Amino acid sequence: MIINDVKNYTGGTASSFTGREYLAPGGSDTLVIALHPEELKGSADGSQLNVLESIDWWPKFARNQNYPFNIFALQTNTTTLHGILNTIIPAMRKRYNPKNIVLVGLGRGAVDMYNILSENKDADDIKLVIAVSGYSERTGSIPSKWTSVKGLAFHGVNDTRYPISLHQDTVNKYNNSFPGSMALVSFANTGYEAWTKAFNANTSNDQALQFVINELSLAQPTPAPPATNCDEIQQQLTAAQAQITSLQAQISTLTSQRNAAQAEVTRLKTGIQASLNQMPS
Repeated sequence: MIINDVKNYTGGTASSFTGREYLAPGGSDTLVIALHPEELKGSADGSQLNVLESIDWWPKFARNQNYPFNIFALQTNTTTLHGILNTIIPAMRKRYNPKNIVLVGLGRGAVDMYNILSENKDADDIKLVIAVSGYSERTGSIPSKWTSVKGLAFHGVNDTRYPISLHQDTVNKYNNSFPGSMALVSFANTGYEAWTKAFNANTSNDQALQFVINELSLAQPTPAPPATNCDEIQQQLTAAQAQITSLQAQISTLTSQRNAAQAEVTRLKTGIQASLNQMPS
């Protein structure tokens, strides 16, 4: 995929967004907005974007796979997204002009994924949601206002940070408003980091990926060609330049020695000729 760092993008909104985008090489009208767990937050200047690829999910796997959708992995420097719930969808529309939007949230990112869904009631382009190790804070009154989208939730049975019962309650109340719209997949012997099972580097075993592909009729991903290591190439160029500089210095030294030798030959010839001229006939 084509990978770019995005820093302080506003998209015509009052908010500023920093993250990393992964673009499908052939283009795509589907956009995945990926919201990280709080452990992956970073500074607003974008200097810690590599942290986004430190766990098993699509931003990490996109280094080796060409997915059939674009990804914008947002990075925040705060625990929650409360300040941008109303602006992130319009900003992403401005940048990518997607036909389909898929919201993906992990941990606290999953909590805010549900909040974004609640705050953007006109977002008909939000087609799917994937929530891992989260729940909705607003299940008391908001679900009836949610846009009717299909969703897939994942949770570890042993999660002590966000107990699975909270997520089950979210799914149940969502389905009360929109029957059959969301399913919850539970993982036994798994705690908070359920994304290690929801996503998979082997695309055929990636439950979240196959859900998106099947629902939106997308093509299967293809292996990406080996990534070019820019640092390694720069090191090679620097070494080559040093060799060129060394050779140029050697050529300069040899040229000086040749010129000195030619001058000595000329001097000797002149002396010999002078001696010949002084000899009696």
